[in-house]
Amino acid sequence: KGNDKYWLWSHSSSYVVDAAGNDSYDLLNAVMDDPQAKLSIADYKGNDKFSIKNSSNTQIVDGSGADKYEILNGSNAVSLKDYSGNDKYTLNDSNYVEISDTKGSDSYKLIGTETNKVMNTTISDEFGNDKYVLEHINPERKGEDNNKSSILDQNGNDSYSLKETWDLDVIDELGNDKYTLTGGNINLEIDDYSGKDSYISKGTTNFCCAYIVDNGADTDIYNLNGFNTGYISDEGGNNKYTVSSSVDLDINSYGYGNDTYNIKNIEYFSIEDAFGNDKYTITTSLSGDIIDSQGTDKYTVKGVYDKKTKETTYVKNIAIEDRSIENDTYYFDKVYGVPEVNTISDEGGSDKYSIKDTMYVSIKDNNGNDKYSFNGEIINTKIDDLSGIDIYSNNSNNIFY
Repeated sequence: KGNDKYWLWSHSSSYVVDAAGNDSYDLLNAVMDDPQAKLSIADYKGNDKFSIKNSSNTQIVDGSGADKYEILNGSNAVSLKDYSGNDKYTLNDSNYVEISDTKGSDSYKLIGTETNKVMNTTISDEFGNDKYVLEHINPERKGEDNNKSSILDQNGNDSYSLKETWDLDVIDELGNDKYTLTGGNINLEIDDYSGKDSYISKGTTNFCCAYIVDNGADTDIYNLNGFNTGYISDEGGNNKYTVSSSVDLDINSYGYGNDTYNIKNIEYFSIEDAFGNDKYTITTSLSGDIIDSQGTDKYTVKGVYDKKTKETTYVKNIAIEDRSIENDTYYFDKVYGVPEVNTISDEGGSDKYSIKDTMYVSIKDNNGNDKYSFNGEIINTKIDDLSGIDIYSNNSNNIFY
């Protein structure tokens, strides 16, 4: 009992047991001579501080209290088990660290650099509104499983700030969570099982190979910039997707919900939406596919005219396949592409088509009483309407075929 201070530099197996008090532990150069040896600390109560520097084979169990852990200066093979309290963890220049925290709103700060690396870290947190800040994790990626870090968070409204991480897996089971991605995150996998979550990327460095799987039916928000070679799968909710300045993006919305998509300046995207009355806005993008299976949907595909430069940036090569028999709306303005690629295929419903200043578009409508409106310069547009009492309004300088 009491507020104790411990200085430990043992090179062989040692055991420390402290019952209570606000204690301080300094481990410096506690490198075991025998790889099987361990330095074990059991502290049952108190707001404790643990400073681990250039030490190895260390095991700490802490019962309760708002504790602080620092793992620095080349420390490796460190195991932490904390049962309660709002704890703070700081890692820098560490390898093979395992953290298990049972209770409390905790803070995790893992900051690596080119010289002070943070690698192979495993975090398991059961309860609390936790905060994770990770930068430059696993910088020496070799594509092997033994150089990977992971986070498992079971409950709480958590926040994640991830910057330039390699081979990181995040699993979050419950709570309204916020994910902020900056810099280049390589081989990042996020699995979120519940809650109203938000995903934000805002780095100047492009991302590569980021995978987000949201398994909950709540409404989620995606605001992604520079999200390259990315995959998003969402199981439900009235979700909002805003994506810009990205390359090669796949979005799959499998659950029920009225979703909103705002896609801008994307070089190839693929969207597959299963249910709901959805709204799509596509601007200044190059090559994309949309498959929508159900709902009364609205598609706006529009290029941009710059009045200063008098130049037009077209949306190019967009293929839309609407498989429902409900009433959909299509608005194409300043769209350009190859007729075999720049296509609209609608299964049925009384649909509305408004086409303006567009070149090389092929429209196939299988059923329904449809309405077509053409304005501006329409060049090489093909319409194949198979049935229905249709209305055509042509106010364009046009070439149809």
